[in-house]
Amino acid sequence: MINNKEKSTVLILRQKERALPLQNLLMKKGYKVIIEPIFNIKPLPFKNINFKDFCAIMITSANTIQVLAKHNSFDEFKKIKTFCVGKVTQKIAKNKGFNCINNKAHSAITLEKEIIKAIKPSSKKILILGGEKLAYNPSSNFIKAKLQSERIIVYKTLAKNSLSNKCIKAINNKTVNNIIIYSPETAKTFITLSIKYNLNTIKFICLGNNTKKVLNGKNWKKVQVIKNTDLKNFANAIIEY
Repeated sequence: MINNKEKSTVLILRQKERALPLQNLLMKKGYKVIIEPIFNIKPLPFKNINFKDFCAIMITSANTIQVLAKHNSFDEFKKIKTFCVGKVTQKIAKNKGFNCINNKAHSAITLEKEIIKAIKPSSKKILILGGEKLAYNPSSNFIKAKLQSERIIVYKTLAKNSLSNKCIKAINNKTVNNIIIYSPETAKTFITLSIKYNLNTIKFICLGNNTKKVLNGKNWKKVQVIKNTDLKNFANAIIEY
């Protein structure tokens, strides 16, 4: 455990709204936290949807919810059963008015299993909504379960050109002890943005093995994998270090 944790900083590479619950939890434990979103979200136009063709919606990203909430067909989305991964994303969706089905999924893979258990095969499809790049695509396993699905891309991420001054200062001052990364794409972008900084005293905590693969072989102190999005898992990985 870090002895002077009041002097250590945790860097969360995520959009602000999605990172706030973990920030609040860590700050209660005495840590300083910087939320550093390294992408801008760009909504994409998509074709008109015949909502009668769908029996359920699958969402694995809070960014998707924010985009849909501003769409002119938002009221139609709210009428369909919606499955979200993780308690935080589900809470955001409920607050926006989505018809969320309670589940215990903590990853896209476990959410896929929850949907397969809950939805019976029929002529209607599961609507998979998300960004341009998916960390996990459930389509093949839906087919095996005799469920039809359709994927629609509603946004893409645009990498920022540089880290914020606040983030750079914390890295250069060596007050950052932990960096939290949630996706392979985030890991790739951060490596590019941080190439000129010394990060060999920092522990990386990443979501899933695919993200770890991107980070392997680089010059950091340690990479630890978290298997699900539960806030306590990330907090414990920092507190126990």
